[in-house]
Amino acid sequence: MSGRKQSRAEIERERQKELERQRQERLRQIRLATDQYNAVINKYESFRTSVSLSMKNEIAAIKPVAELSMACDAFDQIKNVVNGKISEQTAAKLPSEPPAINALTAELRQNLTSLEKFYKSGLSDFSDRLNIYHKGQAELSQNLAFAKTLSKIERQQKVNYQDMTFDLSQLSPKLDEVQNEDYSAIYDDILEECTIIINDNAIAAAERSQLLKILNELQENADNPQASSAAIHQYKLLRGTAKNNINIFNELYNQYTALFVQFSDLRKNSKTPATITPKEKFESAAALEAEMRQLDENIKAEIKRAYIKQQLDEVMQKFQYSTGETIVMRGVTKGENLLFESGEQTVQVFISDKNQIMFEPIGLTGLAGEPSGYNADFSEEISESAKDAIFEDQQKFCSTWPQIVAELKLRGVIFGDIKVKEANRSTVRQIAVAGKHSKYSEKRRQTAQEQQLMSMQNRR
Repeated sequence: MSGRKQSRAEIERERQKELERQRQERLRQIRLATDQYNAVINKYESFRTSVSLSMKNEIAAIKPVAELSMACDAFDQIKNVVNGKISEQTAAKLPSEPPAINALTAELRQNLTSLEKFYKSGLSDFSDRLNIYHKGQAELSQNLAFAKTLSKIERQQKVNYQDMTFDLSQLSPKLDEVQNEDYSAIYDDILEECTIIINDNAIAAAERSQLLKILNELQENADNPQASSAAIHQYKLLRGTAKNNINIFNELYNQYTALFVQFSDLRKNSKTPATITPKEKFESAAALEAEMRQLDENIKAEIKRAYIKQQLDEVMQKFQYSTGETIVMRGVTKGENLLFESGEQTVQVFISDKNQIMFEPIGLTGLAGEPSGYNADFSEEISESAKDAIFEDQQKFCSTWPQIVAELKLRGVIFGDIKVKEANRSTVRQIAVAGKHSKYSEKRRQTAQEQQLMSMQNRR
């Protein structure tokens, strides 16, 4: 009993399903690796925040003191070094293969541990220097202004570096436990928590703006916490929502990273490599979701283009052409140009960003000099003998073209609106490609045609 023969449309649907299944499986593997990578990057960003906030206000208050100025400068320098190292580590290019991503993650994790130890040592030395000075200035304790500065330093030093996790998974419960609007005891905690949320690079622009207004009011009333009770109440209402939205954004960004890695791998040979968008560049989760939808569509288009190129190579080889060679045309920024050669005949194939395909028998010659950013250009002048040869190639290709189209259709490359231009000597074009040579001496063309004929006879 013979089965029903599948239609071309059914074959195409099955091919698309299989390509999508393969894409989703690869995306799953990439996602497992990029989730771990993003977790480490988040730790780097939390560490950056801790470095930025650590002793910031205290240094500003005590730097004018001559005996502490050098210590402040030294600690500032340590913070600068650490920030530079963080930027250097997080700027590492994300690989496209899961094992390579995992290796990078392990390296980043190890380097972060070393960097934290370096910073902790610098923070400890700075704290020791402040303690020595504090003890030596006991007789100045009657000076209220200076005593107030030292008091702020002491409060800051009660927070060990190990406790500065800047993890928003659990917000401080202290704010909700305070009764009768007595916020004095935890005012510094409120300022710190609000600052941490504002500095998180996953927060939406609108929420950051709201929290910045609250933070400014809190800082203006640092000496009188009760005067900013209204701002604190507003902050209490926003903090939970902000934290929840940050978690949602981070989960979306994990998905976006995996999609980007897949897209970047598909475009690794492109003349316009893909670049990942940092968290802080997205205004909101909605903007990130829109980017993800577009990226998903781009990936599907790239996978389809890769399939088309593979089928083109196989079909063109059946008609005695070489594998397609990608060329970068001067002034062309979209689509992809492929060059297929057969003896002294050349066919240029252009695949647009929407996967529309154009075939053109074309002349070929060498490109002089060392062009920057491209390796091919159209020749402005074509000799009469070259025009004759290219016109002859056009006529030959016109007879082969229907067979190529039919073969591609059998492989699922379906052409929609087909436009065919007749061979025309007055519209022939010639392309100049770096590393190529002219194909239009009569002797060269005759020899190439004889070799091609012999090759076809041997195959029979």
